[in-house]
Amino acid sequence: MVGISGSQVDGDRLSGYNKPGLFAGGSIIGGLTDKYSLEFQINFAQKGARSSNQEFEKSGKRTIIRYNYIEFPLSCRYQFSSNGAIGAGVAANVFVSGAVDAGDNLGFIDLTDADMRRVNLSSHLLVEYRITDNLYLGGRFSYSLLPVNKLLNSQNTTQYLVGYRDGLFNNSLTFYVAYRGILSDLK
Repeated sequence: MVGISGSQVDGDRLSGYNKPGLFAGGSIIGGLTDKYSLEFQINFAQKGARSSNQEFEKSGKRTIIRYNYIEFPLSCRYQFSSNGAIGAGVAANVFVSGAVDAGDNLGFIDLTDADMRRVNLSSHLLVEYRITDNLYLGGRFSYSLLPVNKLLNSQNTTQYLVGYRDGLFNNSLTFYVAYRGILSDLK
């Protein structure tokens, strides 16, 4: 599967899904009954936040937060029609890399394990629609269950995220195309 996500970070004083990111991965679906199945995925996802044009005009600063994750979602899916499915689940997300540009002409500052939780948990809702025998269009909304940062206790986080609430939470809306081969139970 491959797609694009719009994301934001709740708690950073920016608003809107202004940070586009790449989404790519694969999945295995196993049937439980005629209508229910479990899906396990491994994905690469770019998340973060970016100042909106209105926020930029107001402050004169273009703030950008970039996060890269490897995600391990597990979903319970319900086949509501011959072509459509909905689902919900949880994911373990492993922080790979990240950077912050606070718009102060210093450029990007790398975020490290001292700034970010190495693993965090998220919940998600999904919808998927079959457009051909093996090709599907899907959408997924995901939200962190735990803060992704280490609660303002590191130098980079404290210096560039001063005034933010205790805890930053990823929030993303992803649209993707998936190819389902012979291992798929979704018919």
